[in-house]
Amino acid sequence: MGIYAKLDSDSVVTELILLSVGTEAEDLAWLADNFEGNWMRTFSAEKVALGQDSVRHVHPAGVGMTYRADLGAFIAVSPHPSWVLNEETFEWDCPVEEPNNFNEDGSRILVRWDETSLSWVAKDLT
Repeated sequence: MGIYAKLDSDSVVTELILLSVGTEAEDLAWLADNFEGNWMRTFSAEKVALGQDSVRHVHPAGVGMTYRADLGAFIAVSPHPSWVLNEETFEWDCPVEEPNNFNEDGSRILVRWDETSLSWVAKDLT
């Protein structure tokens, strides 16, 4: 059983389908016969169980994500224009480290990224 993603011409995931026709090659052949577009396997339960799934499965594919063939990974949309993709973790890194989310007394602070000032903005929740 595998999860397959349909990629547009920019390698953006437009659809996902769970399929279990047979082998990966048979599943891809079935998809080619029954649906238009470029399809690729994104997840295989059997290969995960055997420890054979590749790095592209660190983050399962989702609609709107982009497949980066050079990294072998599905990449989420950047949360903000200033954030940079970490090509080792496939996460988006902000240009300024997120501050501690607690006051000295242990009360929680809500922080959010402000793209205009390129800084974290805090709001005390007490």
